Amino acid sequence: MQSSLYILSPENFNMYYKARREYVSAITLWAVGGVVTTCFMGYACGTLIVSALHPPHNPEGHEVVDMSPVFAKISAGIAVGSAILFFTPALVLTLDSHKKIDRIVADYNQKSNSPSLSFGPTRYGVGVSLNF
Repeated sequence: MQSSLYILSPENFNMYYKARREYVSAITLWAVGGVVTTCFMGYACGTLIVSALHPPHNPEGHEVVDMSPVFAKISAGIAVGSAILFFTPALVLTLDSHKKIDRIVADYNQKSNSPSLSFGPTRYGVGVSLNF
């Protein structure tokens, strides 16, 4: 990161820093959203499987209401909602960070660096510097 400070202009360095923060935030959102969505979908599928394999029964002959499909639907709805909640900003941040990085690279590649020889102050004191 420190070497890019000397390569990039201050504006491009600030844009790079913002793009990097956006990218790291997007990775976090992708991960958290994936875990939350997977957990709720797993619970919904597990509930339906257990309900199908072991239907509720009452030995006394009373009516039993199976709430497993309702819980599975609620869990699947929460999974879809969490996917939308986490993945939408993650996608926006990922695309924006890539767009900024592409702009920085294009700007850097457009730069024409003609060699120049100068005498005077440098980063490390006074001397002759050859910039190319």
